[in-house]
Amino acid sequence: MTSWRCSDVGQAVSPVAVFFSGAALLGIIAALMMQGRELRNQREELRIVQEEQLRNSELAMRELHTDLIKTAIEDSERLSVWSAPAPDEQTTRRTTTAT
Repeated sequence: MTSWRCSDVGQAVSPVAVFFSGAALLGIIAALMMQGRELRNQREELRIVQEEQLRNSELAMRELHTDLIKTAIEDSERLSVWSAPAPDEQTTRRTTTAT
């Protein structure tokens, strides 16, 4: 008869434990790779959003500037605040008629 000892049970189960340890390690590596890929995607999306925000803010600034100029041209009191064009600077007909 053979007697079973705890060491015999441990030796019998060790291949299963090695398999699960290896599977867990592969799972961790796969998770890290997926997280890295997701992080790269998020960085790219953030860069695109930042570029769009920059374009939108530039457009908004141009619109504000255009509105300010239109208001100044239509109102002679506001036009007086603007400095006169330099002598070598060309002026448009609308600017010269408003003064």
